[in-house]
Amino acid sequence: MQCVFSGRTPFPPALKNLISVYAAWVLLIQLKDKSTLEITSGSETLTTVSFENFILSSTPRLQIGGIPSPTALAFFVAKTRSLLELLPQVFVFTEEKQAELFMESLQFFNSTQSCLYLPAFDVSPYSGLYPNHRIISQRLHWLYRAQHPKPHEIFVATVESLLQKTLPQNLLKDLTIHFRTGQDLPEEIAKTLAFYGYQNSPLVEDLGQFALRGGILDIFSPAHPHPLRLELFGDTIESIHSFDPETGRNLKPEKQLVLLPTLETLYTDENRQNISKGLREGAEGRPVDFEELSQIQRDVVHRHIFPGMEFLLPWFYSKLSTPLEHFSQGICLWKIDNEQIEKTNDAFFAELKKEFETSEHNPVRPEISQLYQTWDDLLLPKDSKILQIDPILLNEVNDSDSLSTMTLRVDALRDFTVKAHSLSGEKSELLKFLQERLTEWRSKGNSIFIGCSTSSQLERLKVLTESETLTAHENK
Repeated sequence: MQCVFSGRTPFPPALKNLISVYAAWVLLIQLKDKSTLEITSGSETLTTVSFENFILSSTPRLQIGGIPSPTALAFFVAKTRSLLELLPQVFVFTEEKQAELFMESLQFFNSTQSCLYLPAFDVSPYSGLYPNHRIISQRLHWLYRAQHPKPHEIFVATVESLLQKTLPQNLLKDLTIHFRTGQDLPEEIAKTLAFYGYQNSPLVEDLGQFALRGGILDIFSPAHPHPLRLELFGDTIESIHSFDPETGRNLKPEKQLVLLPTLETLYTDENRQNISKGLREGAEGRPVDFEELSQIQRDVVHRHIFPGMEFLLPWFYSKLSTPLEHFSQGICLWKIDNEQIEKTNDAFFAELKKEFETSEHNPVRPEISQLYQTWDDLLLPKDSKILQIDPILLNEVNDSDSLSTMTLRVDALRDFTVKAHSLSGEKSELLKFLQERLTEWRSKGNSIFIGCSTSSQLERLKVLTESETLTAHENK
């Protein structure tokens, strides 16, 4: 029996201290964590071949019956990496923690896999609180990558984050600027950056800041994981490097600066009038603090950036887009538990309605429909496909040309977990139990992977599993 140990990548927090065994498709065994992991098996399950056939076929939708496991799904995605370039892959989860588990697991199975996460705002538009500016930047980065998807990139979102409307797709596309070495910066680059929402700062330490001094432009665009430093000769870009905002030291050369807005709410002469009108009409007949409303209107007149202006988005533009509308080509949309997705949508809008009704004192109070699209009304790009995983397989569509179905058998390993816990203080008995169970699974054609958080754990587990029937190979 062959055990492959991986000490190369961090073990996902949700899977720490687990021995992970992958069957014909994937088998996950838990040792110490109390959460339950799943085993998938059976002859009619999702395989690399079936996925490729679905992507290449004219069938727009594939429904898989079985309990959706983010970790098992991550393993499958890691095994089908070469197929991901056929279409951009968008995975939708009902909860943020599910999305995080999927991304953590995917990084464990394939440390080179690029995952792009679309967050929802961390506050309600009717709470009187303001969203974190980092979330706004992260959303803009996701939208930019959606417009320019690379092979193998994985897009991850929650229901709520996809329902939240964005600035118009064509506007973001038109505003995106690429600067490369040898090019000249615009003469009034500082004005351009101010329009894009960048803040002039002595030191660039956070997203949305820039500093222009002595032939050097430091800037932190949402398109990049680190701030960039452009060394100039006059207005000509001589070099571009990323740098560490804490030390100021250059990290590595970069091919280009991708300049994105840091805000979705960008002022123009025309939309300032629409914003003031929307504020005024929205406040009519409500007990709003007049001075607070007047201050917001003054900020708009003077093009000020202020906390909470993100919720003025519907009045900045005549028509908004949804995140999925930023894709310029068809996508493969993975709906993880469609029934739960619909329930999440209903619960989310019910909560928004309650908050809207109790926020009549808020000076900024757009209608729910101005900020969010319902799940049923989300539009997919042309030539998109839907891959849907549901606990119960329902034949909702009678047209066999538009729907294919598969079955995914899933069984929890609670008995194994209980037994392993009971033997945790008896090394010899635990070893015997572990070897018997692993040998049993190996006899059925399984391959076994054991993930370790530290090198010392890896060495102990190697000793634990070494026997005449278990052979360990380390994969660093």
